Amino acid sequence: MPRPVRLLFGVLVALLAIASTAPAAPRPRLSGVRVTGVAPTSVSVVWRPAHARVELFVNGRRVAIARGRRFTFATLKCETQYRLTLRARDAHARRSGRTRLFVTTGACAGPDPGDEDKGEAPPPLPDPVVPSPAAAPTAADTQPPTAPGGLKVGKTTATAIPLAWTAATDNVGVTRYAVYLNGTQILPPSPTGTSYTFSGLTCGTSYMLGVQAFDPTGNASPVATQTASTGACPAAAPPATTTSCPSNPLQGVQRPGQLTVLDGSNPCRTVTGRIASHHVEHDGDCHVNVTLDGPYTGLLNSVNRSAAGGNIITEVIPSHALAIPSVGSQVTIVGTWVNDHATGWNELHAIWSLSVQSGGTGAC
Repeated sequence: MPRPVRLLFGVLVALLAIASTAPAAPRPRLSGVRVTGVAPTSVSVVWRPAHARVELFVNGRRVAIARGRRFTFATLKCETQYRLTLRARDAHARRSGRTRLFVTTGACAGPDPGDEDKGEAPPPLPDPVVPSPAAAPTAADTQPPTAPGGLKVGKTTATAIPLAWTAATDNVGVTRYAVYLNGTQILPPSPTGTSYTFSGLTCGTSYMLGVQAFDPTGNASPVATQTASTGACPAAAPPATTTSCPSNPLQGVQRPGQLTVLDGSNPCRTVTGRIASHHVEHDGDCHVNVTLDGPYTGLLNSVNRSAAGGNIITEVIPSHALAIPSVGSQVTIVGTWVNDHATGWNELHAIWSLSVQSGGTGAC
C-alpha cells in the first residue's frame, strides 16, 4: 500500500476511535419539582428550569406540554386524589425520568348561605379532565382546532333530535368534542365521535344545537350551531264515556282473547269522524273504517297510521246489529277501545251505538 494511502487510513481509524469513545449527549433533567398551591379544583406546581419542554400528565393522561417553570392543573374535582406526573423532553425527543406527585385537592364548596334550603352542590365536572383556559399561557400549543362542519340533523321524534358533523382539524389533533343545547354544554359519551342524539326534549319545540372541538392542550374551536325542532306532540286520547258501555266491554265479541282493553277502568270512548270504507269479515263482523276528527286521533297508534291508512277500525258484531252508514257519512260512535293482537292496531270493538250526523245508511 503506498505511504500516502496508509497515512490517510490511519487518520480515519483514529477519528473513528475518538468518536466511539465520545460521551453520548445527556438526557434532560427535571429537578426541584414541588407543589405551590392546592385549591378545590386546581393544583399549581413549579420546577427548576430544565432547558426543555415539560410534559404534564393527570392520572397517566397527558394534558399539556409547558415551557418555563410553572403550571396549574385545572378543572379537577374537589376532595379527590390525583397522580400528577412531570417529564422533561428536549428538542431531540430525549426524555427525563418521570416525577410523580400524589396530591388531594381542597375541600368542596359548602352550601350557599343565601339559600333557603340545604344549599347548592357544585356542578358536575368533565371526566377525563380537560385543561382550563387558565393554563393556556404556559402551554406549548396555542392553535385552536377548526370548527366542526357539515352539521346535519337526522330524523327527529317528539322528544329527540340526532345531530351529526364532519370532523374538525388541528395542528396536533382533536381529542374531544362537546355539544350544546340552547347554550348549555354536554360532554358526549364518545369523546371523539362525530354524532350525538339530544334526548328527553319537549315535543313541538325549537332548539339551538351546537358542537365544539378541543385539542390535547384544551384549545377550543368556535362553536358550530344548527337550529332544529322536535316532532309534533301526540294527540291526547279523548275522555272516557259511560254512555251505552256495557259492564262487560267485550260482550258478544267473537274472539275476546285476541283483544286487550286499553283502559280497564273506563273501557269505552265516544268519537266523531267520516266513514272511509266498510266490509264484512269472515266471522260476520262488519268492519267500518273511520277517519277520525282531530280531537280523537289520540286513539290511534303507529300501526293505525302505517297499516290502516290513518284510520281506526270499528266493528259491528252480529249479536249487536246496527245500521251501517254509507261511505262519506259523518258519524258519532261509542265503542270499546282495544288493541288487536293479530294486527297490532287499535280498534273500537265492539261498537255499542252509532248515529249518522250527515249522509245515509245501507248494507255492509
